[in-house]
Amino acid sequence: MYTGIITFLLVIPELAFCSKTHHKCATDTRCRCVLKNQKEFRAICSHIGLRNAPKFNDSVTEIDLSYNKLTEFPQKSTLPKKLRYLDISQNLELSYIAENSFDGLSHLEYLDLSGSQKELGSSVLVKGIFKNLKSLKILNLKNNNPRSPRSSYPVGAFSDLDSIETLLLNGKPNGFGPVFTKMKNLTKIDISGYGGYCDLSYIPTDYFHNVSHVSVLDISDCRLKNLDQGTFSYITSLRDLNISKNEELSFSILRNLTSDLKFTKIEKLRMSKIHCTFGLGTEILRDDIRGLQNTSLLELHVDSNRIESLETGVLMLMPKSLRHVSITDNRLTFGWYALETAYLKNLTYYDMSLQYLSHNPSNIFPLCDDRRTQRQVIVNNSNSYKEIDKFYNRTAISSLGSFDETFHGFSMNVTIPLNLEVGFFNKSTLRYPIPIISIGKNNLKRLYAQDNTYYEWIGPMIGFNSLELLDLSNNFCSKLSSHFFDYFPSLKTLKISDNLLGFSLATDDEGLSFKNLHNLSDFDLSSNKIQMLPESIFKNLVSMEYLQLSQNLLRSFESRIQHMKGMKLLNLSHNQLSELSPKLTQQLDAISKRRDRAEIKIDLTGNPLQCNCENLEFLRWKTKSSVNVTFDFCKTKYGKAKFKDLPDVLLRLETECKSYTSVIVLGCCMIVVALTVIVCAIIYRFRWKLRYLYYMTKSHYFGYTRVRHDDDEEEDDIYDFDAFISYADEDRSFGLHEMLKNVEEAGNLRICCHNRDFIPGVDIAENITRAIHSSRRTICVMSPNYLNSYWCRFELNMARMESIYSRKGEEILFLVLYKGIEQCEIPSLVIDLIDKKSYIEFPDDPQGNVVFWNNIRRTISMQI
Repeated sequence: MYTGIITFLLVIPELAFCSKTHHKCATDTRCRCVLKNQKEFRAICSHIGLRNAPKFNDSVTEIDLSYNKLTEFPQKSTLPKKLRYLDISQNLELSYIAENSFDGLSHLEYLDLSGSQKELGSSVLVKGIFKNLKSLKILNLKNNNPRSPRSSYPVGAFSDLDSIETLLLNGKPNGFGPVFTKMKNLTKIDISGYGGYCDLSYIPTDYFHNVSHVSVLDISDCRLKNLDQGTFSYITSLRDLNISKNEELSFSILRNLTSDLKFTKIEKLRMSKIHCTFGLGTEILRDDIRGLQNTSLLELHVDSNRIESLETGVLMLMPKSLRHVSITDNRLTFGWYALETAYLKNLTYYDMSLQYLSHNPSNIFPLCDDRRTQRQVIVNNSNSYKEIDKFYNRTAISSLGSFDETFHGFSMNVTIPLNLEVGFFNKSTLRYPIPIISIGKNNLKRLYAQDNTYYEWIGPMIGFNSLELLDLSNNFCSKLSSHFFDYFPSLKTLKISDNLLGFSLATDDEGLSFKNLHNLSDFDLSSNKIQMLPESIFKNLVSMEYLQLSQNLLRSFESRIQHMKGMKLLNLSHNQLSELSPKLTQQLDAISKRRDRAEIKIDLTGNPLQCNCENLEFLRWKTKSSVNVTFDFCKTKYGKAKFKDLPDVLLRLETECKSYTSVIVLGCCMIVVALTVIVCAIIYRFRWKLRYLYYMTKSHYFGYTRVRHDDDEEEDDIYDFDAFISYADEDRSFGLHEMLKNVEEAGNLRICCHNRDFIPGVDIAENITRAIHSSRRTICVMSPNYLNSYWCRFELNMARMESIYSRKGEEILFLVLYKGIEQCEIPSLVIDLIDKKSYIEFPDDPQGNVVFWNNIRRTISMQI
């Protein structure tokens, strides 16, 4: 049961999708049917080569049969009764429409019959053919048989268009007959050359008499050459007039035009490109626009007219109601008229972009001569002209600029319309640094100045307190001062891409460049040759949401962003990043945790990311973190891996990059310990040998050495002493006094005793080693005191070493057991010597002493 429910829920969306796109609404299956609402469909049957219209379902309310090969209008039986929209345009061979074709189409609101090569005149659109179209509001008959432009409109058929609101027709020289006076709902007439044909050249003054009730009139691209005064004065309801792209009109018709418009309700005037493309710069004069002064004009378009200047006073004579001005694609130069913009107090939109553009030479009019033959001056002593004179009399050059003491530079003082909200100055061939700018009270919210050459941004720009968007991209700027952006408290969007700011930002270690942009949320720094960014460069951008750093040269990104709590996108695409540093990933995780479920996106597309062991931590972070990181591919030793293959790549790397460091370290430690133990054991084992060699070497190179003679061949001559007596200080009476009396004096032998013969100032160890080496025998007086003395043990072992290494195994060591020693107290080394070598005990009685001393003297004197 549950399986069936789940299957049903999964199938429902698919059925809904299919019902939108695959529902059959016409007999021809090539037609696409789009569901508009629960009961109505739009049938799209364009571009499928139809020669006859299919039959449509009653649920269809909109039909598109454009761009087919129909020769006659669909029969009324094929069209649904509730049809509201019908487009049969661009059927080039359409030439027949039955008189009853529109019967039953009382709901039809839009009918497009344009684009036929046949004449749809009175012979086709006969009187009464539209009588059932009670709801028709828009009728398009443009571009029908453009080869016969001088034919008349089908006025008989038009007589039944009581509900029509918009007519799109070819421009015909015969004008609009009396039948148009009956079209009380007609508000818009379009006879322009756009999508149709219009070649009027000249419009008589009575041309629009019968359509005086229309509010929108489009006569653009009609090849007009002149307009007489009185042409539009009868259209008292006119609100929107378009005379654009009549390139031979020129500004010479402005006086006639503006004189007529003061009798209308004009709100929107479009007269773009009414001058030829090429020629001398043009100028708008005060008398040209004098008639507009008291109109309700809201929007003015004068684009592409080669305008170079405005006569002083032109802007001051503009109607105070003006809100929207477009003067793009001209040749404006700076002039006094720029000061007059402050008079346009209600202006909210101003577009003067695209100045000094290059144009295609193929647009040259060979016979175009739009120069004014003479300047007709209308003598007028109105208060308006007096006000202009007063304005320029009180305006001095000093008001345009001055030296700023605070920032130590030239300050430009600018006044703009009080209510201006949007300004376009982009692509206007402006080539200079931006100095200190001080602007008067304003409400400017968006400023577009991209695609110029503001190569140095000095600033600051003071007074832009309401500005929310600033676009200075693509200006070749390479130097940014630290206070340029100091006075933009409301700025939310800053676009400075496609510059050369990487050099300037790299030195801003304190983050001064953007220190006051606390409300900035969308920041575009892409394509700025940025190789590195200081850590604190963004430290004050607490409201940042979208940070664009794409198309730069970043190899790492270490800047601090953790304070950007609302971060949504960090675009690092098309840089030189191989990974994201742990410092950055930690910041991203911290932001993500504070944002709960809100997603942060990091775009790394186009970076040479490396999927290898060195970047394993970054790849692990990518799979575990809630941050959405996207990239196209990363490089592995096997080639390129796509983003979707990252889990498999990570799994392989986990195996390949297993760390054996701990095993290696442990093994090395064990080896070191073993070697240390072995070395220590060897040193301990041969400690006395090493000591002996050390002191012998030291004595040889730094100690006293007896000078040998060639005749020193006797053994007595080789050694300084016959015996070295080794005894403890506590046994001095025996070792020193008894030995001297019974051995040296009685036996005429030379003995060495440390209390007598050691050289003062020399190390004890060195003295001992030298004494043993310089004596034929070493006699050790063994006693408990001897065994407890460090230096006595040292002398015993040095004598052993001397016997082994210097005397080549000769028996030079002789032990005398002076006092009783318990066997348990005797070290193993001494026991070993007692077992291997002869020794003698001191009897300590008169008779035994005689024998004892004789043995001692004989042992010392014995040849080795």
